[in-house]
Amino acid sequence: MNIRIKALRLCCLAPLFLTGTPFSMHGQHDTVALGTVVVSDHPEPLAASGIYQYTIDSATQSEFAGGSLDRLLEAQNISVRSYGLAGSATVSMRGTAARHTSIQWNGFDINSPTLGLADVRLIPVGFADRLALVYGPTSSFASPAIGGSLLLDYRPGYRQGISAGLLAETGSFGHLRIMPAIEMAGGRVSSSTRLLYEHSRNNFPFANLALPGSPEEKQEHARHRHTGINQYFHVRLRNNMAFTAGLWYQVMDREIPAILTVPESGAEQQDSILRMFLSMEKIFRRSSLTVRAAWFDERQHFEDSIYGIDAQYNIRSYHLHALYRHAWTSRLSIRSGLYLSHHDPRVAEYAAATTDERISAFAEGKFMVGNLVLRGTLQQAWRREASSPVAPSAGLEWKPGSGRLTLFASGGRFHSFPSMNDLYWIPGGDAGLLPESAWAGQAGYRAETGNGFEWVQTGFAKLITNWIQWRPSPAGYYAAFNLSEVFARGVEHMFRYRLQKGKTRFTIESRYSFTLSTRTGNHESAGLKGKQLVYMPRHSASAALQVARGPVTGRVSVQHTGRRFTTDDHTASLDPYTLAGATLRLRFTRGSLLYEPYISVGNLGDAAYQVIPNRPEPGIYYRAGILIKYRQIKTP
Repeated sequence: MNIRIKALRLCCLAPLFLTGTPFSMHGQHDTVALGTVVVSDHPEPLAASGIYQYTIDSATQSEFAGGSLDRLLEAQNISVRSYGLAGSATVSMRGTAARHTSIQWNGFDINSPTLGLADVRLIPVGFADRLALVYGPTSSFASPAIGGSLLLDYRPGYRQGISAGLLAETGSFGHLRIMPAIEMAGGRVSSSTRLLYEHSRNNFPFANLALPGSPEEKQEHARHRHTGINQYFHVRLRNNMAFTAGLWYQVMDREIPAILTVPESGAEQQDSILRMFLSMEKIFRRSSLTVRAAWFDERQHFEDSIYGIDAQYNIRSYHLHALYRHAWTSRLSIRSGLYLSHHDPRVAEYAAATTDERISAFAEGKFMVGNLVLRGTLQQAWRREASSPVAPSAGLEWKPGSGRLTLFASGGRFHSFPSMNDLYWIPGGDAGLLPESAWAGQAGYRAETGNGFEWVQTGFAKLITNWIQWRPSPAGYYAAFNLSEVFARGVEHMFRYRLQKGKTRFTIESRYSFTLSTRTGNHESAGLKGKQLVYMPRHSASAALQVARGPVTGRVSVQHTGRRFTTDDHTASLDPYTLAGATLRLRFTRGSLLYEPYISVGNLGDAAYQVIPNRPEPGIYYRAGILIKYRQIKTP
C-alpha cells in the first residue's frame, strides 16, 4: 500500500481518535414521542437555493415507518425498479439511471462504490428521523447526483427523559416485523437505539404470464430475513460545540426466486453492512465548521447450488468531510466544502491491489436582496489519474408580495465519475472511461393560500454526454462504454389541500410526472435516436385521500405507472399498471402510553403486473400491527 493511500486513511480516521469519544452524533427529533404528530412543510434548506427540495412530513413518515424505503418513495411518485419482494429495488429520478440518484446518510453517500447505486429495500424508513428529497443535481454534496438525492438524517432530542416504542406487524405471505426503539436525553447528552427484525416467506400466488394460458403458480424459494441496529449518541458542550456518532449495522439473508421462464432456483444472497461515523460541529460568532469522518464495511455473499457459484465481495470505505460556513453580512454568506473518500475492495473480478480515491471540493456564495436570494457555486472533483472540469452552477429564489408564492430556478454543469465496476471489472471494465457530464436546469414555483391549498410546479431539462452503458463487445462479452448522449426533460406537479369541517380533518394530495428521456446521438445504431430509455415511464401519478376524526384515521391511495419499454429498440414493453391501497389506524392513550393499532391492504384491485420482466409482484395482501409508545419527561 503506498504512502498516499495510508495518509488518506489516517486523515479519514483521525477525528475518531482525536475526540476520544467512541460514538456521538448530530441531527434528529424524537421518533417515539407521544402527542400530536407535527407536520412540517417549511423545513430548513437542505440544498442550494433554486433547487426543488421536499421534506417528508412526520405524518407520512409515520405511515411508512414499519417498511423499507421503496414503499415510501413509490407513494411520492418516485420511480422504483423492483425485482420482486425478495429481490433488490433501485430508485431513479428525473429520467436518469439509478446510479445518478445519491442516497445520503447524515451527509455520507451510501451508494455502493462497486455498482454506483443503492438497494433501497435494505433501508428501513424507521432508521431515519428526517427524510428529504432533492430534485436535481447540487454541487454542494459529496456526489452531485445528476438525477437527485435522498437524504436520511438523525436529529437528536433535547427534552430530558426517556421514550420507548415497539412496532409489531404481521401480514400476508408469512410476513413478520418487530422494531423496538428507545431514546434517552439528559441535559446535553442524548442517545437513540433502534432495532429491526423482519422475516417473510414471500410465497404469494401469481399468474405466470410467460406460459400459455397464464396458469396460477406460487412463488417458491423467496424467503428473506432482515436484522439490524441503528445507534446514535449526541453530546453538546458549553462552548458551542457538539459531537455526534452513529452506527448502522444490518444483515439481509434472502433466497432469490427463479424468473418465470426457469423452473427452479438455487440462488441465495447475504448482504452485511456496517457503517460508523463521527461528526464535530463548532459554531462561532459569524461562522460554523463541521468535520465528519466515517468508515463503512460492506460484504456480499452470493451462492447458487444449481450452477455451482460461490462468490464473496467485500469493500471498505473511508470518508472525511469538512464544511465551513461564514456570514460576512446579513445579506452575504459563503459556504465551502471538501470531501475525501478511499475505497478498498476485495473483489476477485478486479485487478490485484485495486483501490479508488476520490476528492470533491466546492465553494458557494449567496446574496440576499429583500425577498430575492441569488446563489453561485463552483465545484470540481478528482479521482486517481483523472479529474472533472470545473463545474459552475447558479440559482435564485424570489418571494414576491406576501411571500405565499416562491419562484425558483437553477442551472449549471455537473459531472459523475464511473463506478468501480465500470472501471475495473474483468472482463468489461475500462479504466479509461470518461466522467458523465450534464448541463442541467430547472425552474418552478410553489404557491400557497390561506385556506389550505398548496401547489408546486416544476420543469427540468438536462443533456447528459458520455452516458455509460454496458453493451456486447466485439470480444463477445459485455463491456462498459461511453456510448450515449441522453436528453432528459419533463414537468412535475404536486397539489395538496387540507380542510377541517368540525372535528373531521381532510387531506387530499396528488402528484404527476411527465418524463421524456431519449437518446440524441453518438450511437452505434441510428435507429435508437429519439427512443425513450428502457424502464422509464413517460407518465406516472399518485393520489391519496386521508380522513381523520378523533382517534380514527383512514387513508386510501392510488398509484399509476405508465408503459415502459424493456429493449432499446422498443420491440418489447411492460403494460401500464395501477395499484390501490387503504389503511385504517386508531390512536388512543392510557397514562404515559400511546397505542396505535392499524390494518392496511395493498393492491386492492388484485392487479397482475411486473416492474421487471419475468419477476412477478404480489396481488392483494394485508398488513396488521400495533405501535406502542411510552414517554416520561423529566422536569429540568
